[in-house]
Amino acid sequence: MYFCEYNDEEKVKVSKQLKNYSFDQCTADYRKLKTAYQEGKLYEIKPLSLVGIKFIEHFTYHELLNTKSKQGLSFYDFWYHKEKYMNRDNSTKNLIEYIKKEKPKLNEIKQAKKVFNIYYGSIDVFRPTIAMKIYDKFKPTCVLDFTMGWGGRLVGFSATNLTKYIGIDYNKNLEEPYQKMCKYLEQESTTLCDLHFQDALTVDYSNLDYDMVFTSPPFYNKEIYGDKQDSRPKEEWNETFYKPLFQKTWTNLKSGGHYCLNVPATLYDTICIPLFGNAHEMLEMNKFSRTLPARETERKNVGQKYKEYIYIWKKN
Repeated sequence: MYFCEYNDEEKVKVSKQLKNYSFDQCTADYRKLKTAYQEGKLYEIKPLSLVGIKFIEHFTYHELLNTKSKQGLSFYDFWYHKEKYMNRDNSTKNLIEYIKKEKPKLNEIKQAKKVFNIYYGSIDVFRPTIAMKIYDKFKPTCVLDFTMGWGGRLVGFSATNLTKYIGIDYNKNLEEPYQKMCKYLEQESTTLCDLHFQDALTVDYSNLDYDMVFTSPPFYNKEIYGDKQDSRPKEEWNETFYKPLFQKTWTNLKSGGHYCLNVPATLYDTICIPLFGNAHEMLEMNKFSRTLPARETERKNVGQKYKEYIYIWKKN
């Protein structure tokens, strides 16, 4: 495995070669969310719409690229050693030729990002439009998001102008980007943002007052965030992370509140059902499918059979 030697400034430069929206473009993107909600047009937005993503990526994209995939490689590592990874075998070379044919206007780094996504895994940003529909349905006054990620649920909450968002994340590299994001959001919304950059297991949830939990926790070691190294086996994840954290946050959820988890079916079956019983509602998450070149002109669909849900329980 080969790792990059970029400093922070160089990483930002790399990220801007991939996504470099002006601040005006980003704020206009956020205001589309607000306007859609205010004008009652939220449900006219298509499920796979990227509205709001530009705004989020303006603040957190450079750190998203720092995330290591299940093979222990970040995009910065991949791009720093592009000569090795872009020429690793004939399959990769064929894929690059296919990408060039399908997307002839893409420059080299954007071609490389597509190769990375296919071979090493893409890092998803939770769509704020999906979050907004959950908030609109249940009308919480305070939501707890104990694994914040890249900001999709926060941005959605702010765009609906609800009362308070409590966010927790152990990736301290996100603290400054989130502070900058919240500084702007405070000018656009009355939502109070209460953010904590620490291990979610160390929080005393009995001191927090929330009527919704809505989060999308990491799936074992599939992605490693920030500077943290984590090689725990699944059994240890189950016993020392998922079970105690889900139980703590459920116990302190207000009666009548809603507990919403976006998790793979494996976690739902092995962790959630034993803790909470079957979900009262399941909302399917729409996912992009990808195609890869196969033999001759045949195409192979990737990921279309995989389904992911937001599982929802109401606490009585």
